[in-house]
Amino acid sequence: MLPILYFGLTTVVGVGELGDNTAHLWVRFASRLFALAATVELLRLWVPRRRRRTARPMPRGTGFQTVGVFLALTAVGMFEDEKSDVFAAACTVWVLSALLLLAGTGLRLPRTTRTSSTPARCTQRTR
Repeated sequence: MLPILYFGLTTVVGVGELGDNTAHLWVRFASRLFALAATVELLRLWVPRRRRRTARPMPRGTGFQTVGVFLALTAVGMFEDEKSDVFAAACTVWVLSALLLLAGTGLRLPRTTRTSSTPARCTQRTR
């Protein structure tokens, strides 16, 4: 529930708009859009799991993706902060967020099971 509240608040407030620091227009728009998309996706996954009889865990990789989006929004806020010298830290956070997003997406992909590594061959012989 806490990530949903955070992303909902970020949808309203935006990223990089604290004090006298104002982010670029595209950053304000894009950060709100990404936060709204994260909020909608988490609500889409979480609401059906609130029922007692159908309660199941969240899909694999959801945590990685949520933390990845959170860190990406944090990195954008760090990049937009012109008064502090945190460029190296922002780059590190951005790379970590990209890795978490890729890992979460990889875990969310449907699994395919294959019985053997070689393709099936016709076993009937013609006379």
